[in-house]
Amino acid sequence: MKMARSYSLISLTGFLLAGLFACVGAAPANAVLQAPVGYLQGHLTIRVSEHATDCPPLNVYQDGLEIPSKYVQSEKSKDVIDDDNEARYAALSAPMSDLQQLSAALTDKLFKGNGTEQDLQCLRQHWLAWANAGALLQPTKSAVGKAIRKWTLGAIAANYLKIKLNLPEDDPTFPKVERQTLERWLGLVAGEVVKDYSHRKPEQINNHDYWAAWGVMTTAVVLNRADLFNWSGEIYLNAMAQVNADGELPNELKRRSRALSYHNFALQPLVLLAAFGEANGQHWLSADNAALQRLAALVIHNLDDSSALAQAAGAKQVKESLREHGRLAWLAPYIAISGNREWLPLLKSLSTLKMTRLGGDLSYLYLRNEPGFTQ
Repeated sequence: MKMARSYSLISLTGFLLAGLFACVGAAPANAVLQAPVGYLQGHLTIRVSEHATDCPPLNVYQDGLEIPSKYVQSEKSKDVIDDDNEARYAALSAPMSDLQQLSAALTDKLFKGNGTEQDLQCLRQHWLAWANAGALLQPTKSAVGKAIRKWTLGAIAANYLKIKLNLPEDDPTFPKVERQTLERWLGLVAGEVVKDYSHRKPEQINNHDYWAAWGVMTTAVVLNRADLFNWSGEIYLNAMAQVNADGELPNELKRRSRALSYHNFALQPLVLLAAFGEANGQHWLSADNAALQRLAALVIHNLDDSSALAQAAGAKQVKESLREHGRLAWLAPYIAISGNREWLPLLKSLSTLKMTRLGGDLSYLYLRNEPGFTQ
């Protein structure tokens, strides 16, 4: 026997757009930070089921964050993978990867009305275990450890938003005291990420900084922290200033044979940052003469024939289809905020637009009201 329970949206007032900011990149004073409108489902329908939901055992990572890179370190371009290091990286980062995937999978189910109370309980158990353990707060000088910290932050905060914004604070299925514990931990992790990626030299700033800004941005909205929003906004605007007239990011060209992959990888958090900026009155799409559009066009135009980018990077590009594994998931929010339907046929041809680190199913988050959309 299964029953459905529907939760009303707490108040639409708290989710209205905040209006224009006093200056580009800065959060408005005394305004409530917003998520893009697609995060507002209006209610959560959580099924009550007599059948237990499989919930993986807790595996909280509490070791040091000194994790090896999968790339051969003697190669300055970091574009050659070392098989042994890749295996070690995968094994050590597995707890974080598993938590990211669990967060996206279960919040997608709950957000779409297909989840059960057991699904929510499973999420709570895992999130609270990591929060209570103070995981991912270890100091580290490892670039890979810092990267994994920020990716995990972005995945949890972005997926938690889908629950937070549509489940009343007093709902007993996710007690307020537990939310406070989780949110306090997210704030602490975000603080470490800010320290990790502040005061970096221009030649260092690349996709890692953009992913850091994404994790901090989602946490900013979770906690309504203008300081975190502003920090993320500065990184976004700096990235737009890096995009040249041809849509290239010079520091991603340094990846030589993987320049296309890393331009696309950089684009993923940048589009999401733009979406969150737009939701808060920041018209970041127009920054630096529409730099984001130039970057997006570069990636799409090199999708099937990367010879142009290969020439710019000075190396033939590795064969890695960007059409697979949700690598083009950024298309959904890009189309939503730009209003440009030119690439909609391409989007509809893709098998998945899911990306755990970006909030799960981005097509549902950003385009579910698009004519012809199918879940």
